[in-house]
Amino acid sequence: MALLQVSNVSMARITPRKECILVLSNCLIKTEEQLNDDIATLESDMRALSQWNPCSKWKVNFVVRTNLKLAFAEKLRGLMKRGDLEPFVRYTGSSARFNKFVFIKPLVQQMGDYDYVLLKDADQRIAGFPWNTFMEKKGESVISGPLRQVVGESVMNWTRTWHSNRQKFQLHEAKYWKSAENATDFESVEPLASGFIEQYFVLLEGDFAAWFFEGVLTDEFLDQTLDWGPDLMWCGAAADMRPEKPDCSLVPVVSEHLDTRTIDIERTNCPCTTCPCKAADLPKRRPRGLSNDKAAFLHNVYHDGPLFERWILASEEYRNEVARYRFGYSRTKLEKAFGVVVSLVGYALLGLVG
Repeated sequence: MALLQVSNVSMARITPRKECILVLSNCLIKTEEQLNDDIATLESDMRALSQWNPCSKWKVNFVVRTNLKLAFAEKLRGLMKRGDLEPFVRYTGSSARFNKFVFIKPLVQQMGDYDYVLLKDADQRIAGFPWNTFMEKKGESVISGPLRQVVGESVMNWTRTWHSNRQKFQLHEAKYWKSAENATDFESVEPLASGFIEQYFVLLEGDFAAWFFEGVLTDEFLDQTLDWGPDLMWCGAAADMRPEKPDCSLVPVVSEHLDTRTIDIERTNCPCTTCPCKAADLPKRRPRGLSNDKAAFLHNVYHDGPLFERWILASEEYRNEVARYRFGYSRTKLEKAFGVVVSLVGYALLGLVG
């Protein structure tokens, strides 16, 4: 059924792909119930990816509560028998936030050995995901991502949940694409040129990932707890490094989101001394078009570097004027703003050049 897009391909029909994939993920485990669920989910996702891409390697940063040490070690031994997992384990009793890119930094030099690097939240599924369709439809895009949908979320109640949805970027929510007025676009599975791809599930070319992360994972960035920032810049960087290719594409296939909420959304976590950031916290010279928190981030973490500024600005208007609105509404909003009728593939670009 087209609106479900569930991958139900039998092993007999799978033709293995040749690309080598490096999967990087962080997994925060707080309870024994979560331990059992997360290990089972990981094993299922690893098996699903290996069917399509046998040349895949998973490197997972497990952050585990100290009281679960013995139970986790037993589960990990079983998982390691697959041979395609390299675990990084830290036991802690702390609930403090951590920057998930700290784990990635030592792996940057290895990224170029792979065709693609997949950054994925632990609660975003590959099992049941139409992986081959995603890989085919993304085409030559340097960076690609799918839609997401919370498991069990009704297609029929999307209007009721519009104001309560905890995800900031509504364009990436599958339930809006599945509505009656947008079903044709969803069923076409045609990629959408995008100025921003979220980091919940993002596929990057290996060579690009090695080059990009070498530049943006600075000591100043890794020494603070914010782990947004690279996602604001990678589409702009891809346009710089690979001008002959599409930089970023949003592919309308669906990855199920378990939404385990292991990491709380802290409204008080920002790049300023006190949150939220205020204009008084910012330098006198401030890039036009950046919100307070983004300008403070650029100043405090990247010292107003012009390259980082350009990359952040490349996605700013798109994030604010397109990605934060549900599909359908975002298109209408741009058509009114720019006074033109915009095609599915082309409308995202207007947010960047208008």
